[in-house]
Amino acid sequence: MSGVTVMRIVRRHPLRFALPLLWLVESLLLVLANCIPDRLVKSHIAAGMAQLAAEGTYPKPLGAPQSVLDNFTDAIILQESQRTSDWNNTIALLSDPASYAADHAASVHNPLYAAFANQGYARYWHGYTVVTKPLLALFGYQSIRMISFFAAGLLAFAALAAIRREFGSWPAGVLGMGFMAMALPVAPMCMQYWPVMYVTLVSLAGIRMFRDYRRRVLLFLCIGSVINYLDILTAPLLTLGVPLLFCMLYDLRDQPGRGGWRALLGSIRNAVLCSVAWGVAYGLTWAVKWVLSTIVLRRNILQNAYANIVIRSGSDAFGQQWTKWQTISKNLHVALQAPMAAFYVLFFAVLVAWLAARLVMIHAVAVRPSPRAFARGLKGNVMGALPILLVGCYPFVWWTVMQNHSQVHAELFVFKNTAIVLMAAALALTVLFGGVRGQNGEDA
Repeated sequence: MSGVTVMRIVRRHPLRFALPLLWLVESLLLVLANCIPDRLVKSHIAAGMAQLAAEGTYPKPLGAPQSVLDNFTDAIILQESQRTSDWNNTIALLSDPASYAADHAASVHNPLYAAFANQGYARYWHGYTVVTKPLLALFGYQSIRMISFFAAGLLAFAALAAIRREFGSWPAGVLGMGFMAMALPVAPMCMQYWPVMYVTLVSLAGIRMFRDYRRRVLLFLCIGSVINYLDILTAPLLTLGVPLLFCMLYDLRDQPGRGGWRALLGSIRNAVLCSVAWGVAYGLTWAVKWVLSTIVLRRNILQNAYANIVIRSGSDAFGQQWTKWQTISKNLHVALQAPMAAFYVLFFAVLVAWLAARLVMIHAVAVRPSPRAFARGLKGNVMGALPILLVGCYPFVWWTVMQNHSQVHAELFVFKNTAIVLMAAALALTVLFGGVRGQNGEDA
């Protein structure tokens, strides 16, 4: 079978082949990153570790509790951006002491082994090293932070411009509020936050690609795999929930039978299928890493992974049992406490006031609709808002299922999932008041 024939088959059935191709590319990139000699990164890693120690474990550069940096995990990321590192307390917390010496010896001259041993922390892909190791070979930690600020700023501007072009000014304003809820102003300073931030920003900047439903499912399949590859289980739900909210706006104005039950069910179906695609890709990509590490290391990584799944989904944290409501309320409290509480109150007040004034002005200058037409329009707007509110419930499901993880890491990054809730509420209000470009049938 020729290469051309293979490519034709892949193009005809992308959903069947997307994940295997991604796993192959992800594995190769991980091995290639480990081919970079450690001597090129050691000095920059050592300087970065010293800087993190000087800053403290969890500094808050803006003073607000929501601006916390996870320097503890950044130290791990720096150490993982090399084949081997000296045994120390940070790695000791996550690695198996019994196998560390053997992993160290085998990884020194074997990039394949190093790529799947990960200094004993093998249950994650650590795909971020594909980016961090080349950067550390060229730049110091502080310089990399500056590069990250520049890149994140460009992508944030591109994302806001894309949303404004597609849906109007107020949906773009809602995204800006979401950026604050995701703590985007400080995220470029912390490598731990990079994967979720960059994958979400790239998805939003290219939001037009999500307009076609069939392509949308494939894109969320790819996003689920990529974020599992890059992230160490921070707030990956943002890479699903935030782009999906704006996909619901496409469905609102593009689906036939706008405002009817058929359109509502179609939009909900689209959201569910995209979510399932993301979830399946996320879970399978993780499982592939466990299998590959088990094969390469000839050690049962699957058992270690299963043990941690039980822990992260359990209700025990900090030596006591927590109810699901306690976990949910903790994350909401962290996200909504001062000083961000005042910002959210002000934003929603301005949003409601502007939308109401817009509605009054439209009715003042336009022909007043009949009561039946008004009721029909209101019904359509309510139905358009329901799928958005459904997506807004996703964080509650995450906090409930990943209870231990959501309790232990609420103050660091899991609270950021609240951005989906807040954005869903704001977008639903915008839809109710007809504030989305193209919502009422005008040229989009």
